[in-house]
Amino acid sequence: MKTLRSPKQKPANQARKSLRYYAAYSEGFVEDVIRSLKLPKDAVILDPWNGSGTTTLVASRLKFNSIGFDLNPAVSQMAYSRLASMPDMEKAITTVKKAFIKSHSKQLYQYLGAFEKWFDEQSISHLSALRAAIHKSSNDSIVLGLIDTAICTGLREQLTAFKTKNPSWLRFCRSHEKKISLDIALLEETTIGLIGQCTPQASNSLKPLLQTKNIIESGLQSASVDAVITSPPYCTRIDYGIATVIELAWLGLGINAIQDLRLQMTGTPRVRKETFSANENLPFSVKELLEAIETHPSKASKSYYLKTYHQFFNDMYLSFEELHRVIKPQGSLCVVVQDSFYKDVHVKLPALLEAILETIGFEILGKTPYIAGGLNFIHGNNTVNEVALTFQKKA
Repeated sequence: MKTLRSPKQKPANQARKSLRYYAAYSEGFVEDVIRSLKLPKDAVILDPWNGSGTTTLVASRLKFNSIGFDLNPAVSQMAYSRLASMPDMEKAITTVKKAFIKSHSKQLYQYLGAFEKWFDEQSISHLSALRAAIHKSSNDSIVLGLIDTAICTGLREQLTAFKTKNPSWLRFCRSHEKKISLDIALLEETTIGLIGQCTPQASNSLKPLLQTKNIIESGLQSASVDAVITSPPYCTRIDYGIATVIELAWLGLGINAIQDLRLQMTGTPRVRKETFSANENLPFSVKELLEAIETHPSKASKSYYLKTYHQFFNDMYLSFEELHRVIKPQGSLCVVVQDSFYKDVHVKLPALLEAILETIGFEILGKTPYIAGGLNFIHGNNTVNEVALTFQKKA
């Protein structure tokens, strides 16, 4: 495989504020992977953790059929928004302008109660009326994805008081007196401006199939996918549900529904109720890591933290088993992963996932390492590595 551009986003790739997603990788990296695989014209490309849709965007641009799964409906809206053509952008701006006018009537169809964690009652009523007006005016997935993503970015810009050092976390307001009053005029201006900043896609690009579901229950036919290009959660216990909590609130999920979603997502720091025991098929290296965490002297190592790691690797094993089922014999799998640390225990995730994938029936073809940017709230001052692993399903 030829040298691949780095999967890390560069500042130039982040110019579109409306589409900044914490876990995204670069379009250039995905394009390099697709071109290196020399796929047939009718190939199907899958991303089982599609996130903001970089894989499906680039695959569509290169005229390949593509499928994107993600359990989080908020990131699916982001993925739709990135497919917008110039006519989609024009339609979105027209829809937004009309909706902001209609929203003053306050005829609510669904009360967006989760916003009570940040906004006052009058602001929530206005947001509820605004969303009702938008969704009454359009049912186009791409147009709605573009509008929803831009509005949520505008809302975040008004919630800077609730930001934390953790870029994936937004704290809740604990005091009624400190809740924010929405600047509706600023939100309209910001939303229209963000939509106008978008880079339009060609109208004749192949549109991907985007579904809000877990890859473990894909429903795809066996041996129906030519290539998988993806970046699964990194075993860093980042809460991707909280990372998109504003978007989920805008989509109408209540606090309980958001909590349930967080519980089901791969890599969640929340612990499900089922019994935790190591999957018998997990390779020795994974079981060795789990033992190191269980016997670590720090508080809650053998209880809470051990459970989260068991949960993560069980989810990974089941997900990759399903990918093995749906990928064609000798089909390709490219996975971008990053190592991390549990206290002083080095979690060498690239090597651990390589061992899992070889156990399931994949053969490693190549490894492309990169130095990842440090996130002090996760890694301390440790240097972490990111690796693009390329596999082939054994015939």
